[in-house]
Amino acid sequence: PEERNSAIQNTVTTVLSNYPPGSKK
Repeated sequence: PEERNSAIQNTVTTVLSNYPPGSKK
């Protein structure tokens, strides 16, 4: 489903955005 894919992508993006503890803006 697209909704599930979107949720997974959202989680992945969040994790990637918060992965480097020094790349926080």
